[in-house]
Amino acid sequence: MKINITIQDNFNALTWNDYTTLKLSKYPHHNLYFNSNTKELNGYLVAPGREIINVAFSSSSSNNFVRVPLVQTDEYDVLISASNINDEDVYMISSGGESDITKMDGFTDVTANEPDNNESFATRLALFEGEAVGYVQRGDIDFYKIVDIPFSSKLIVNEYYVDFNISVPMATDLNISTITTDTIKVSNTVGTTSYNLATNSLLFTPSQNFIAGTYTVTLDKNLQSATGYKLDNDISFDIDVKDYPSTAQIIYSANDSSANVQDISISGNFVYVADSWSGLQILDISSPITPILRGTYKGRTHSTTISGEYAYLYDVESDSKMQIVDISNSSSPILKSTFITSGGELNIAVAGDYAYLADRWAGLQILDISNPSLPILKSTLFASNGMNIELFGNYAYIASNESGLKIIDISNPSSPVLKHTLGQIGHIAISGNYAYGVDFEQVFKIYDISNPISPSLKGSVDISNHIIDMAISRNHAYLVGDFGLKIIDVSNPNIPIVKETIDTVGGAWDIAVSGNFAYIANPFDNGLQIVNIQMYK
Repeated sequence: MKINITIQDNFNALTWNDYTTLKLSKYPHHNLYFNSNTKELNGYLVAPGREIINVAFSSSSSNNFVRVPLVQTDEYDVLISASNINDEDVYMISSGGESDITKMDGFTDVTANEPDNNESFATRLALFEGEAVGYVQRGDIDFYKIVDIPFSSKLIVNEYYVDFNISVPMATDLNISTITTDTIKVSNTVGTTSYNLATNSLLFTPSQNFIAGTYTVTLDKNLQSATGYKLDNDISFDIDVKDYPSTAQIIYSANDSSANVQDISISGNFVYVADSWSGLQILDISSPITPILRGTYKGRTHSTTISGEYAYLYDVESDSKMQIVDISNSSSPILKSTFITSGGELNIAVAGDYAYLADRWAGLQILDISNPSLPILKSTLFASNGMNIELFGNYAYIASNESGLKIIDISNPSSPVLKHTLGQIGHIAISGNYAYGVDFEQVFKIYDISNPISPSLKGSVDISNHIIDMAISRNHAYLVGDFGLKIIDVSNPNIPIVKETIDTVGGAWDIAVSGNFAYIANPFDNGLQIVNIQMYK
């Protein structure tokens, strides 16, 4: 019997040891305990996309529980009702450990903590060690929300919530009757073994979190194949478990010295790389550590914006022009149309049926792209030296270096109106009600734009670097330039904090962020680079 033990941390996109499959999730499972001192109650557990689980509340004084298989980020609804009682019945719900049912003693309809019967005001119960005592009367329906919120510091490993389940894919069908909870043992770790018939894999689920270190995984010799094959001895493998990295890590570099990557966009599982020498490259990033080239569009592409099934490209091969390319088939992009602009470099934003061009020397140009084969110029508004453009609501924000940040009302695409000019901003990014910019003095600034025509400065920090592009994601700003990648915590807009600077070797000209990864355009030395930023949340 050939047995492979694979340990792979999919969240970090890293693989360790022999065949390495560590499946990473916050919590492998979760127990909810339901208790009632006196009557039989009915409960229902509902999770998004799941079947309803009925939980019977016994009148026994002993604990009764249902084991809930948790999917990360699920929020479980619990409904409690009763139909055969004359007065209130006290019950208890707890999570994470066995209940202290004495907490139900002495509760009455005056002192009990009854959840609001309105679902929108349901009591929120944390997944670990949360508890609530309530009472229910005939006709009541009490609501709880079981939420994915860590409740106990004992689960913290180096400040991150880590849990690895060990998957052992089998090369042959197994005799299920020989699988026990002890079929897989892990040194210094308590846990249980289960069997996934669909994937023909054994799964070891630890009862508590692993910490970093080396562990011995042992497969019990009593395990048999479906055809009766037995192991001569226990089989053991050593595995290494690692914590989350505490700093951002470059996990992929194209190492393409012939590349001249200028711009990057992301849509779904694809990254679109604009290369001013070789054109548009479309890569599948389902596995960020091993992106796969799916298609190319030849040209001299300087920037790219993706909207739906179309890529909007700035091509510098001849005259300044915008190209609209159909990318519905990633392996065979097709040119739909070309629009010749009157200015210089283009930065493009798309919303609905309109494309907004920050045309460096010609200002803002707005195109009707409802027919991608025939874009039509709707209007132009002069805004000199427009470097990059962001859209938010009915406004376009154009960073124009020494000419300042232009805030333009685009509610009528045929007649844009300049509403405000702010400072000397060379680069801009928008997220929610905040605009993030860098001025000529290399100061990173955050503006409140809840009132777009009267933005107010919230906070700033000196970054001492020339910035070429930036992106905002999950309370952090990601800035790139000749220095590499700089990460700033913006969770408090009044006090931005620089967290770290990463040398990308060769600088960086553009950045896009999706999930746990940042995708960087390294123009000369490396091409596309992918950075793991999952520690910044």
